[in-house]
Amino acid sequence: MKKIKFLFLAATVLSLVGCQPNNEGSDAITIIDGLGAEIEIDTSKINRVVCVGAGALRLYSYAGDLSKLVGVEDVDRNVGTNNFENAPRPYYDVNVDYFASLPSIGAGGPAANRTGPNYELVAAAHPDLIFSQFNNANINKQLEEKTGAKVVFLDYGANAGTAIFNDGIKQSLRNIDKIFKTKKGEEIITYMENAKNELENIANKYENKQTAYVGCVGNWGPQSIYSTSGDYSPFEVNGVINVAPSSVGHGTLSKESLINGNPDKIFIDAGGLNKLKEEYATEKTTLAALDAVKNGEVYLEMPGVAYMGNIETMLVNCYYVSSIMYPNEYQSFDIGNKYDEITTKFLGKANYDTAKNKPLSFGGYQKVNLDELFSE
Repeated sequence: MKKIKFLFLAATVLSLVGCQPNNEGSDAITIIDGLGAEIEIDTSKINRVVCVGAGALRLYSYAGDLSKLVGVEDVDRNVGTNNFENAPRPYYDVNVDYFASLPSIGAGGPAANRTGPNYELVAAAHPDLIFSQFNNANINKQLEEKTGAKVVFLDYGANAGTAIFNDGIKQSLRNIDKIFKTKKGEEIITYMENAKNELENIANKYENKQTAYVGCVGNWGPQSIYSTSGDYSPFEVNGVINVAPSSVGHGTLSKESLINGNPDKIFIDAGGLNKLKEEYATEKTTLAALDAVKNGEVYLEMPGVAYMGNIETMLVNCYYVSSIMYPNEYQSFDIGNKYDEITTKFLGKANYDTAKNKPLSFGGYQKVNLDELFSE
């Protein structure tokens, strides 16, 4: 009797084990997106992808499978005019012909930021997966309902565009990796962390830290000299004292605060140089009184924000700021070579020659004299 009971028990256990689902090689995954949504995705069914909202296509270009794209916003298709066409956007610059060949899924840009995506054109692309940068759960729910696609929010983290070493960007890249079963996103994360450590180690060699200010930081287009960031990665990683407090975020510093801060060095985002030229006559007296201007310590850097943050460009800006602050560490340094190294890592292609010749780059990284610059 005991033997019969044992055999029955063993058979029952074996039958239960046999009924368990075999997850080996399964294509079903669960991710948590940047809005905290838990999303189940059958990766074997992801063949058609679109990206909507500022910067979604950039992050996808870093780590995703571009061959699965079935539509692109006009702002990334070289169609019509927009605030970003003349500014370097490496993800766009290296893929411009391919993006232009794909169907439109809407205008994108500032208009879409105000009104939302073009649901009809997005649906017409028949996507299986939508990467969204609309920080709005209702918009993303509508995208899902109107298209039947899975919708994943790609986060840029706090102070999006000017702070690049954050968990939001890492989460986004890792989610793309998980969906497409690649390691490209993780490789970029590791590369950025190694760069951060390298720059911090250089800064830690020096006790006396200098003050600095970055102006003309883009925000849905070119902005004035008072547009800045209080959480600016190129300053933070290099131990630079930012005269704009963290409370400013990616926003505007008052004229009085800039005067009182009186930075040792000023960095100007080249994307706003035309804006500064327009306002220079009225701001010249204020700027001329600053130590950075009087001592010839004004520098032009590549636009870090153009349709959300150019993460690879911001990383190059980190090295540029370090080279200005700690010149003894950079005796044989070439900023163009560093730019090409970084864009190759992020996008598979060197891009400095293209980037520096964009109209809103003004020739790339360089020291500038404002009087001479605006007298031309």
